[in-house]
Amino acid sequence: MMVVGTDVTKYGYYDIRALKPFCIDSREHPNPTYQMNVVFQEVDSVKLNKNRSISYFVPNNISLLLSNSKKALQRAEKMHKDTISKSYDEGELRSKKLWENCTLISDYIELVQTAIVFGYTALEAFANISIPSDFVHYKDKPKQGIQESYNKEGIERWLSLSDKFKSLLPEIYSCKQLPQRLFTKFKNLEKLRNSIIHQKSIESTDFMYDYFKADVLECIKAPEEIITYFQNNNTISTTAQYEALLVWPWIEGDAAYPVTKDPTPILNWIVDMKSPHMRKRLESKSVVAE
Repeated sequence: MMVVGTDVTKYGYYDIRALKPFCIDSREHPNPTYQMNVVFQEVDSVKLNKNRSISYFVPNNISLLLSNSKKALQRAEKMHKDTISKSYDEGELRSKKLWENCTLISDYIELVQTAIVFGYTALEAFANISIPSDFVHYKDKPKQGIQESYNKEGIERWLSLSDKFKSLLPEIYSCKQLPQRLFTKFKNLEKLRNSIIHQKSIESTDFMYDYFKADVLECIKAPEEIITYFQNNNTISTTAQYEALLVWPWIEGDAAYPVTKDPTPILNWIVDMKSPHMRKRLESKSVVAE
């Protein structure tokens, strides 16, 4: 972790694909030792070869998925508006023109399918990270009187994504169910995604006709809208929820991030005095002091 701010009210993102900051505002703590107002950002590094590595603030995987989806959708919308919607058959069809159209349509379909798959995968990841490690879900008791229960692993494996968004996440975040409008967009997105992943016949391309409808492009925006809904309607009341919010993605235009008043989580952190970065900081301070 790196300290990137000393006022939790004045921190903003530089790149929405990064993890949200770990913020503590415990200035009202009864013990002066634990009073702080600090913003931390997680740092990682990867070795490029034997002698070189690169350090960076850790990206948020859900943000990366959303970003891939959004960029592809924006390019598809622009292509549809600027090129495809203005293209149509004129006169006799010739081989050269058909090949040009094949390239144009193939590029467009690639973008739409990228937006669909990455957007749906972002929702899958978001639903699963929202489940606290000790959470238990009880299904409605059947007539036989036997009630089924699922732990986190069982929920991730056996509950459909529809069930997670319809009942599980509202329970976890203590909020109302998704508005029907959003749930319908989600189901339409799911149908589009399944038609790509679970194709019944490799020769069937009828499902691709939907990609040229404006309402289909609109439903691909569902992932960010759904995540925004839970972000806006959630109330942090448990440590588990706070930890889940830390791995929520930034939403463009919304600089909100969770802040905890509890300093306990960082009390077992260790400062690595032998790390190159720390040694460099200590050496620079000693030079200044002299």
